[in-house]
Amino acid sequence: MDCGMLLAEVYEACGLCSHLESTYPNDWMLHRDEDVMVREVEIRGNVRAQGPGQPGDIALFRHGRCIAHGALVVEWPLVIHAYVPVGMVCLDDAVANRALGRHLAGFWHPAAWEV
Repeated sequence: MDCGMLLAEVYEACGLCSHLESTYPNDWMLHRDEDVMVREVEIRGNVRAQGPGQPGDIALFRHGRCIAHGALVVEWPLVIHAYVPVGMVCLDDAVANRALGRHLAGFWHPAAWEV
């Protein structure tokens, strides 16, 4: 499971989006400039958030030329993300983990949670 599918599965289990099948190769970001991940997150009703991430928000990270990694905020900077190179889902401190923290692109909040 990659980071995008982890987010999709969690949001589906919470009733925030319908089922999504993976339709992209794991190295898609190496061959593109387009922020496909942002488009996919926003199509599913998430909106760009201001300030630090709140529990349940999506933190997106820029790797290479585009935003290509996502994590679920537990309590910022604590996140859950799938990390394909090590083959596991990790609970991680996104600030202490420089590979994540220095690439933070922002937070997206599920619009369905707005009251």
